[in-house]
Amino acid sequence: MASPLSSNYFIWESKYVNPMSLDEFLKLDEQSRIKLIASTFSNYLKFGVNVGPKDEQLAKFIYEIDEALETNDKPYISVRSGHGTGKTFVLANLTNFIGLTEDDAKIVLTAPVAAQLKNQLVPELKKWSKHLYPALDGLVDVMSMEAVYGKVNQNKAVARTARKENTEALAGVHGKFVLYIVDEASGIDQKIFDVIDGALTGDRFLFVMCSNPTRTFGTFFDSHNKNKKLYRAIHLDSEKSANVKPKWVETMAEKYGRESDTFRVRVNGNFPRTSTNSLFTIEMLEKAFDSKRMIDDSGYAVFGCDIARYGDDKTIIFCRKGYKGIFFRSYEKQDTMVTASKIIYEYNAIYDKPDYLFVDTIGVGAGVYDRLSQLGLSQKLIDANASKSSINPIYNNKRTEMYHNLAEAINKGLYIPYDEDLEEELLAITYSVEPNGKVKLCSKDEIKDSIGRSPDKSDAVALTFYEILPAQEYKKEDFAQAHQQIATVPEGAW
Repeated sequence: MASPLSSNYFIWESKYVNPMSLDEFLKLDEQSRIKLIASTFSNYLKFGVNVGPKDEQLAKFIYEIDEALETNDKPYISVRSGHGTGKTFVLANLTNFIGLTEDDAKIVLTAPVAAQLKNQLVPELKKWSKHLYPALDGLVDVMSMEAVYGKVNQNKAVARTARKENTEALAGVHGKFVLYIVDEASGIDQKIFDVIDGALTGDRFLFVMCSNPTRTFGTFFDSHNKNKKLYRAIHLDSEKSANVKPKWVETMAEKYGRESDTFRVRVNGNFPRTSTNSLFTIEMLEKAFDSKRMIDDSGYAVFGCDIARYGDDKTIIFCRKGYKGIFFRSYEKQDTMVTASKIIYEYNAIYDKPDYLFVDTIGVGAGVYDRLSQLGLSQKLIDANASKSSINPIYNNKRTEMYHNLAEAINKGLYIPYDEDLEEELLAITYSVEPNGKVKLCSKDEIKDSIGRSPDKSDAVALTFYEILPAQEYKKEDFAQAHQQIATVPEGAW
């Protein structure tokens, strides 16, 4: 297929037909025209709607759709976009194209709030259904929350709100061809994506999600970062769009500043440096994971032990000395006796024994704490019950306080060995201010809803800041021996 960046891409060139002008197209008989219109999505836009993209960004978007449909390779498309770039135009016409040309197609349009569907996507679908080439006129019937293609086939496009409380509304979608269009995907709960994944099991499907990139965690964020290789990732910048007036861009720059997150998200279509009320920013974590930064490893050696509570949770041990993170250890959920023995093993494996062990004592963790005490560690154990009252009265409990202590430590130079899961967990943590003025952290259940798992690793790291310990000097040569000792412990031995 021709490059979308070539000048003659939309005047027309494809694997199905020889390049031809619009005049040549009009000389074809009606059936040949319809066949040509249906040959590719790009053809449909050029000859079916008689509208082509005005800039290279949209051309790239349309080209990726064509290639995904043509090759059935990498049928996942993710688009991060500023405002007014024309993405809704593409989504609406893609819906009509699949509805008109595929046999037994199931099409679902979804967004986090009904208003996005009722006020944006469905009206755009209706608008362009009335601007089809005469050969296709009258073949699409668009209602308030669905489009019917009954005059051509039995296809139907339905609009459904993506609500985690009603995931069944998006389930059970099966056909010879399945199209899911997810708008404002950055605000979609992980449970919704899990349901959609269950529908994309057939031979032919296309999954397209678009959004202003408002959040720095979740499926949409990952599709442009750690999971980018799985997607056809598209970027639409309002400042480079022919659909956006320069005056609007100038106004946004004057109002918010070009370096502001608002300008980054709403104009440039870039992820914010931090989500609203996020405790940890991308820049903070980049520094925390930088092994080349100056690291102060003087101070207490401590363990943070987050004990698994439920079947899919993990027990995590995090070890640090001063401001230097040393290692993570991870285990499946087991009974209290076995879990305590794992912690004892890690404790004994280190030459320079930890001075303190912060143990999560909520739920089954209390039993682990008691067993460790029986095994002779009572003088080093700290009952780290995150639901207790904080020392600083500004926080609503110890969990909120220990995470804020962690954030402060990162700003002061804390180093943590890079871990992908930890990064995602920390970026998902938000806070709010209660009516009484106290700062409150989002709940573990809220984080689990966002990323699909419990924040076990971030909890283990934060537990080591349950209390702020006074400085204690260690001889660096002693701790060097500890590093050497740790290095000799074989993987899988625990």
